[in-house]
Amino acid sequence: MRKFYINSMLTAVAMLLCVSTAKADDGVIYLLGAQGDWTMSADAAVQLTETGDDTEIYYNESVTFLTGDYIAIFTQIDEDWGHDYRYAGYSGGTTLAPNTTSYLYNNTELGWETSFYISTGGTYAVTVDMNELTILLYDASFSVDIPTQAYLLGNDGVWDPSTAAATLTETEEGSGIFTGTLEATANYFTIITELGESSDDWTTVNANRYGPSTDATTISVGETLEMSYGSSTSWYVETGTYTVTVDFNELTITLASGTNGIEAIKNGQTIETITYNLQGRKASAGEKGLLIKGGKKVIVK
Repeated sequence: MRKFYINSMLTAVAMLLCVSTAKADDGVIYLLGAQGDWTMSADAAVQLTETGDDTEIYYNESVTFLTGDYIAIFTQIDEDWGHDYRYAGYSGGTTLAPNTTSYLYNNTELGWETSFYISTGGTYAVTVDMNELTILLYDASFSVDIPTQAYLLGNDGVWDPSTAAATLTETEEGSGIFTGTLEATANYFTIITELGESSDDWTTVNANRYGPSTDATTISVGETLEMSYGSSTSWYVETGTYTVTVDFNELTITLASGTNGIEAIKNGQTIETITYNLQGRKASAGEKGLLIKGGKKVIVK
């Protein structure tokens, strides 16, 4: 099974729900529920320490969880289990996956008690950003499969998990690089590697979704930007026709102008002697590196 490895921490994504945050006492917040321990005391809870004065970002480099743990974040130790200080997922048992940024919701604002579910036990560095209300469990050795398919979702204005706006084509079997034509009419889109089973199956889509670290990040012609795995965010692009190239080895997305030259080659619409680069554009005279010729990758030195 082919895999790629995530070598840097994913940055926090934009909030979906605006809530007020309770200031932590003495630059410390508390994580309860690791290894099944819900003892409401500073000594028993896992402590995350503020990274600097007034950063509102808290960190612990090594926290061990068991698969099946339920956890929550508390900004203060409260013997009455006050929800004012409790933050977790939107619903009870929201899955908190490794290396995927998740949102924190204040239980008082929600009006009900929630928690996160640890789907993959292990030892992680934990970062909680109370500015963005996000939490991340980071494990440098965590890996996910390189996908065998990829889609554009949302560009046509229809955000239906079971319906793709466009299917991206792998430049060569096993390359992990996909490309396709983006007819940008509704301006917002995201990349997914698995369609949902129904029009409301966001669980499948969001577990196989790649977007910017900050929602509505603009991508322009000629740009190559980093993608975040498991990020429930979208790209913004001006109305027009573009070639989108997604590299799952490097977790990058590239935007070029015009229609997709690679697809044209595969569909027999262009003669095989024309060479294209990985952005789907016709290669310039003397261009070197990894190029596409006749639908196959070639290295030109």
